[in-house]
Amino acid sequence: MELKYILQALRDTAETHQNDIIANAASALAVRLESINTTFGIRAADVTDTERNLIRYVMHNRLAVKSAAGQTEQDYM
Repeated sequence: MELKYILQALRDTAETHQNDIIANAASALAVRLESINTTFGIRAADVTDTERNLIRYVMHNRLAVKSAAGQTEQDYM
């Protein structure tokens, strides 16, 4: 999965999730991931297990919403 799709899903979650903790974590992770492979940014290997779990949660919920709307994963990507 491409980084741009993950970033968009994190941003959407940050804007719309009812739980402020999850919304804030998604926002912070999106900002952090934007710096992957830049000079002073992080590497993909630096993403923690907690951050990976947040990405899985966000992507799973995003795809579930898309499925409920009748769209497929291919429509999303």
